[in-house]
Amino acid sequence: MPDRVGLALLAALALGCGHRPPPPGDAPPEDYRRRLVLILERADYRPAAGALIKIEAGPSAELLSPAEGRTDARGRLELVFAPRPVTHEAALAGGDVIVDYPVEAVLTLPGGRTLALDDRETFARYADAPYQGLNRDPETRATYYVISLP
Repeated sequence: MPDRVGLALLAALALGCGHRPPPPGDAPPEDYRRRLVLILERADYRPAAGALIKIEAGPSAELLSPAEGRTDARGRLELVFAPRPVTHEAALAGGDVIVDYPVEAVLTLPGGRTLALDDRETFARYADAPYQGLNRDPETRATYYVISLP
């Protein structure tokens, strides 16, 4: 008859106390697109309609549209990026899947003023049940950035 320690080890193995991979089909998106909407306002909070903005994407993402553009009548300009996914290798060792989708860009605003844009979304799937409430998908709706001009 096995001793108590042996029984505990057998029970732990049978119940699966180790890390389990996330459920199949729950993989990070491969063709994720990040939509950002810039809203330019003047110092008096009026929209900066027709303002020219030049966008230079950093190495973290490809700018799909536009390389430069003018804001609409409401002072808005929508940007679309294809972020290059960054997988957290240390998380994989524990059975978790964490992938960041970073977007870095430099915006040249009216008057030559530059602004660094740093945006990040994350896909996360945790193997351990207590952490699965923290699972998340990258945002698919546009994120709005309000920029005040002097």
